[in-house]
Amino acid sequence: MLGQYWEAILLLALIGTLWNLLAFALLAPRMIKNYWFQRGIGDYGQSMGMVAMGLLLIRVADPQNRSDALTAFGYKQLLFEPVVGGGLFTSASMPLIAQLGAGTILWVVGLVMIYWLILGFNLRRKL
Repeated sequence: MLGQYWEAILLLALIGTLWNLLAFALLAPRMIKNYWFQRGIGDYGQSMGMVAMGLLLIRVADPQNRSDALTAFGYKQLLFEPVVGGGLFTSASMPLIAQLGAGTILWVVGLVMIYWLILGFNLRRKL
């Protein structure tokens, strides 16, 4: 059954990987003031699969723990995990899509993403 949709799955995987790479290369240096690479690589690893990958990449990029990347990653997780990382939105996404439609949810999460991007850039300027 899954094999029938291999083109769509491959396309989603490629677009997701490209988005993650672009976010790491273009957004992280502009949004993270100190140690952007070490902190950004952790977020990249998490977005590519799991928290453990993000932590592993931070340890590879900063083996002596000279940056604040591990601490910043941990604090971010306090907000991220309950909401999106297997939390409230993740569990509610399928019922919301069934109730409101995929297009509506796409617009809503797109607007939420734009909000967080604007907030991130504005906070970066203030720090």
